[in-house]
Formats: sequence, C-alpha cells, structure tokens
Amino acid sequence: NTFINYNKGNDRIGMRLLEISDCIIEDNEFNGYVNAIWLESGSNNNIISYNNIINNSEGILFFWECRNNIFSHNNFINNKKLNALNYCTNIWDDGEYGNYWSDYEEKYPNASKLFFKGIWDTPYTISTLNNDTCPLIRKWTKSSPKTKEEELNPLKKDKTRSTSKYTNGKQTILSQLFK
Repeated sequence: NTFINYNKGNDRIGMRLLEISDCIIEDNEFNGYVNAIWLESGSNNNIISYNNIINNSEGILFFWECRNNIFSHNNFINNKKLNALNYCTNIWDDGEYGNYWSDYEEKYPNASKLFFKGIWDTPYTISTLNNDTCPLIRKWTKSSPKTKEEELNPLKKDKTRSTSKYTNGKQTILSQLFK
C-alpha cells in the first residue's frame, strides 16, 4: 500500500491522494486550507473516518475516477464554498452512521431528528451519485461510541493508518503509518 501526503505548507491542499488505494486515513484535523483533502487519478477503496474538516474553502474534492472510498464519522464544519465535490461513486456512511455536516439544518430545514439512532431522517446530498444516508445529528468526538466492528477490529488487515493534525498549512503532528 502507498500513502502520499503532499503538505507543502502553502495553505492550499491539506492532503493529496494520487493513485492511492486501500488505505485508512483517520484522526486528522484539516483546518484553514483551500482544499482540505484532494483525491485523484484512481484513488480507490480508501477508508476516511474520524477526521475534522473545518474552516476550509472546500472540504473534499475528487478528480478522475476515484471510486468506492468510504467516508464516515467525519465532521464537516464551516467549510466556506462546499463540504464535498464528488462526481464519482463513493460511500458516505457505514450503513449505521454517516458524517456530521454543520450546514445540515440550513439545507434540510424540514428534516427530523431520529434521536434513538443519533441521525437525521433525510440524507445529505453530495451529488446525484452520492448521499450520506445516515447524517449525524451531533459532531462525532473521540469519546463517541465506536461500532461493534471497530471495537473488535480497529485496524483492518492490509490497510494503512495515518494520524496527523494539519492547521493552516502546517503539519503540527507528524504522520504515523502502520501496516
């Protein structure tokens, strides 16, 4: 597995994945970028979860055939232009929990909270091909309960895990990669 982190410190792109597949990217904070996460050219089958994507111009962008990436348990907060731009087919929830979207109530004023599940009753639309069918009512935090599968198997076999913090173009905690 290959993981590429282009952090050039120029306040433009927090993390760029180019032809990267079968990786886990979690526990990151992307704050103050033009593009927080940029996936392109065949970056497929990645799991991107437990990240804070906040105060960026644009959250996540996909270009050129990026498919079957799973996004869940992420917080998309106060991204100015958009939270995600995605014209490929990707997965935006794990079937039980999706992501927190700070603009959810503005976009879906008639949605109802399913308190017993912790999600909204209306999917969050990313594009015509992509919906978060289980958008979270509240921000996901490290103290939030993990799913049964996550408790039993926190790192799936043959995946790479990255833990970093990025703020305003500077990597403040170095990446840690595990295989």
